[in-house]
Amino acid sequence: LESGLKNWTNTWLSLSAWDLIPELDNHWPWFSLSACDLIPEQENHWPWLSLSAWDLMPELDNHWPWMSLSACDLIPEMDNHWPWLSLSAWDLIPELDNHWPWLYLSAWDLIPELDNHWPWLSLSAWDLIPELGNYWPWVYLSACDLIPELDNHLPCLSLSAWDLIPELDNHWPCLSLSACDLIPELDNHWPWLSLSACDLIPELDNHWPWLSLSAWDLIPEVDNHWPWLSLSAWDLIPELDNIWPWLSLSAWDLIPELDNHWPWLSLSAWDLIP
Repeated sequence: LESGLKNWTNTWLSLSAWDLIPELDNHWPWFSLSACDLIPEQENHWPWLSLSAWDLMPELDNHWPWMSLSACDLIPEMDNHWPWLSLSAWDLIPELDNHWPWLYLSAWDLIPELDNHWPWLSLSAWDLIPELGNYWPWVYLSACDLIPELDNHLPCLSLSAWDLIPELDNHWPCLSLSACDLIPELDNHWPWLSLSACDLIPELDNHWPWLSLSAWDLIPEVDNHWPWLSLSAWDLIPELDNIWPWLSLSAWDLIPELDNHWPWLSLSAWDLIP
């Protein structure tokens, strides 16, 4: 996969547009990380934000309806039971250092010290706390019932449909990291896997076919060499050290003003807007 993913030129949010296989039908309206029909047997029925249903390996049980970056039962020991948007906090391997400040797929309170206080873009619905009802079908970033008031009714993988604010219209079928109508001006017209259609900047052309959260060739210099589900390894800026092997959504230092300080899998807390 790694070699196959190397030259994908998904402009802004390609986790993986991946037509790795012509047979792969990327028919996701808005934010599908990867419906992953990579294998015909794999039923990718996520309307909105499937990061990766990943039946890449039969052993992998990806039963998340909406936004599983990776249900990642890649390792039996790993219990990935997030219906909607669990990217992966991945303590799959203790050695794995998830040190991304900004776009966690999982805000991961895996470590008490880690303050995951994102209402809007939490990659992980967090069963980190038993009280937290994580009933997301496939992998939503965070249905976030962390707060009872928060109605997380995203079908497949809404990183954050977040009606955190009534004004926010979260009508993404499968994997919208953020349809972000937070601002009327923002045109979120991504069929399936738009982490963020984010036309926050008109110049940004978000035309990703399949699962590209952001391969970000926004800048030719960006080398999107993610083996499996890197939303964005983003070397968009040499200074940005994207050392995420598996599921880095985006560390995004794309804009200095944007504070992307998430250890491991921050999709995008988006400080794009103060």
